[in-house]
Amino acid sequence: MQKAQSDNQTEAAAMERNPIPLAHEAIHETVAQILGPLPRGTLLDVPAGEGALASRLLKLGFDVRCCDLYPEIFRVRAVEIKRGDLNAQLPYETGEFDYITCVEGIEHIENPQQAIREFARLLRAGGHLIISTPNILNIEERFK
Repeated sequence: MQKAQSDNQTEAAAMERNPIPLAHEAIHETVAQILGPLPRGTLLDVPAGEGALASRLLKLGFDVRCCDLYPEIFRVRAVEIKRGDLNAQLPYETGEFDYITCVEGIEHIENPQQAIREFARLLRAGGHLIISTPNILNIEERFK
């Protein structure tokens, strides 16, 4: 019984250290490369998934906050997570963030224009927004 509990604790700790990326790892690498040379600041990652990108950006020195429709799947204890819907106002103050990342999330919502307006509200003057969407016309998709 104790062995099984110990194994579960070890597995849970490993999962927190290494959240499963819900987007392709190369996208996270690209985001890290874009943000790498920029001054550190407050960053919102939305949607956050399990926290793979948040964990990576935290290690780069950013003050990371996260928001997701399903915060219960988030695994990074060192980062604040709030429930939020990209189709509505997010639970943050106007001008609260220096950076916002939205990796492969905006294509899943009903009203992307609302999300862009909300990102503009949340960003400080001169802030940076990084959005990525999957390329549905890539060669791999064409042969399915």
